[in-house]
Amino acid sequence: QFITYNVNGLSCPGKRFRLFNELHHRATSVVFLQETHFEIEVNVKLKSKHYPTWYYADSPIKRAKGVAIGFAKNMRFELEDRRIDPEGRFLFLKGRLQGIECTLANIYCPNKNPEMYMKGLLKKLMEFKTGRLIVAGDLNFCMDPQKDNTSSVQREGSRSLRALKKVMHEYQLVDTWRIKHMKDRDYTFFSNAHEIYSRLDYILIDHQLIDHLVKIDIETRTFSDHAPVVMKMGWGRRWTGGLGWRLNEGLLLDEDVVQKIEKEIKIYFKENETKEVSIATVWESHKVFIRGILIVAGARKKKERRERVSGLLKEILDLEQIHKKKITKDTRQSVIG
Repeated sequence: QFITYNVNGLSCPGKRFRLFNELHHRATSVVFLQETHFEIEVNVKLKSKHYPTWYYADSPIKRAKGVAIGFAKNMRFELEDRRIDPEGRFLFLKGRLQGIECTLANIYCPNKNPEMYMKGLLKKLMEFKTGRLIVAGDLNFCMDPQKDNTSSVQREGSRSLRALKKVMHEYQLVDTWRIKHMKDRDYTFFSNAHEIYSRLDYILIDHQLIDHLVKIDIETRTFSDHAPVVMKMGWGRRWTGGLGWRLNEGLLLDEDVVQKIEKEIKIYFKENETKEVSIATVWESHKVFIRGILIVAGARKKKERRERVSGLLKEILDLEQIHKKKITKDTRQSVIG
């Protein structure tokens, strides 16, 4: 499991204790923290027997910014390179996670022009990355202004937000929570000043990891003013593109399967192609949806084939038993058949 969490400061030992309790209770594997408020060269760090490995981008200012990425003791991460923001707003790591080449990025965007900041940072990240990519953090803006907050003023996306989404589409980065909750509304932060809920905290993955995404949820706020976002990935399959899901082209020769796909595609776009959901999200989700149909169809055919083979083997076994008891030309012919 992966978690992104704006912890709103961890200078207090009591908060660090509560954090580690929550992480251990959730069986979290990889942790992305924002607003740690650790200062550069100040000896306050995260220590836990369950989470012994941490990397930091600390802040030069007291009680501000700071991000960290941590790993559970059962997660093997071999660091190859890192990029640390001297202002404590981002941290990039690349290496091998459980033997899989990947890049992890933790981002805490500023309140002012966060979309433009994110756009510029993504370009730097794509120059740095290798392997699969997971980006997490407090981005300080709503990906979908009409669905990701409770404001009564319905805003259209700004020019900078549209430009950022275009870059995300080029880099094939997807918003994991929206993929799994296309029509839902939920939020990670409540502004007391404006009395508005907003979804500001995200986990983004490259599209080749979509098949491995099991679920993602916004959890309950506890000691912080932000809610943690928890994502579960399917560790049963490796993350390399060559070993991911591949289309069984034989399914497309089955007329029943083709008719079902055509019918489901029409229903899917009729129900989901609305103004509330961006076309990019609808398109990415539709690919996951179709894969699901094909996986079920493939599993059904595999089961039918297995049952057919099992039935034939049982029939052969029964005939062999008969032949063993009565060795005749007729029983021998039944076996070889």
